[in-house]
Amino acid sequence: MSTVRLTIACRSQGIEEVIRRGENGWLIQPKNLHDLTTALRVLLSDRPLREQPGRKGRQTVLQGYTLANQAWQLLTIYRECLV
Repeated sequence: MSTVRLTIACRSQGIEEVIRRGENGWLIQPKNLHDLTTALRVLLSDRPLREQPGRKGRQTVLQGYTLANQAWQLLTIYRECLV
């Protein structure tokens, strides 16, 4: 079994559309060291709290954010612009 990794990201530039705190990742405030250290402390001390969202985060990426998927979406947009 592979190692489960949880994404910790800063709220901004639309990442909230992809990552939902505790569901498929963890969101913190940008430039906030306290938020980051708190998230790390909580997540490192609670394996289930980090593994479940880590697995769901991987599913999120595989279902819609792979390079192939993004290329297909961009191609679709370009084709729509040509019509």
